[in-house]
Amino acid sequence: MENTLAVVWMNRAQDHMKLSLFDVVTGNKKMILEELNDAWIDIFDFFAGELHLFYFPEEMDSFFWISDRDGYSHVYQYDYNGNVLGQVTSGAFDVVSVKAIDPVKKTLYYLSCEISPMERNLYSVKFNGKGKKQITSTEGNHRVNVAPAGRYFIDSYSNTATPSTVDLKDGKGKLIKNLAGHQGALDHLETYEYAPRELFTFTTSDGQQIDGYLIRPMDFDPEKSYP
Repeated sequence: MENTLAVVWMNRAQDHMKLSLFDVVTGNKKMILEELNDAWIDIFDFFAGELHLFYFPEEMDSFFWISDRDGYSHVYQYDYNGNVLGQVTSGAFDVVSVKAIDPVKKTLYYLSCEISPMERNLYSVKFNGKGKKQITSTEGNHRVNVAPAGRYFIDSYSNTATPSTVDLKDGKGKLIKNLAGHQGALDHLETYEYAPRELFTFTTSDGQQIDGYLIRPMDFDPEKSYP
């Protein structure tokens, strides 16, 4: 939309959000989306490094917004009159961010925690919510930079056994070239003693599932008691 500025308003309690479009020539304002929440509304994810959760493809007459209105963060598609065209993602997991949008193939590329809250993986899905595919397969936390149409992406990932690695991959997740690795760190682990992180999950007395990691002492003895 030409000569249009999207402005997000939110109250101090961050439980009431409005999205408005302003004509930068006339100054006319049109509110197209309003959301209320009993607790909190995210419009960006500071910890994930995502500065906004709205996505406005230039080639389309609709936009996308990540909302947790159903209890999990998912992608919704809207037209510019504020009508919901559909829920693109769904399930008992959170979408972290949208990484690329292909208007021709009507495909959206996004990061999510579907496998585990301790992992981030890249997926693709049609705008109608069908045809979902997992693109990254290595266990761990993936940070990706996806080409506009999703044909290629740079994958920076790590896990408890693999130092940060950077790969160039095609849109299906096939490795094209390793761009950077940390062989020196791997050699260091072979030379020196190292206490790795051990991931674990437990359930609290009120039924909440909590994830964490444990680092044991170098000379750990399961028969001993440690403070």
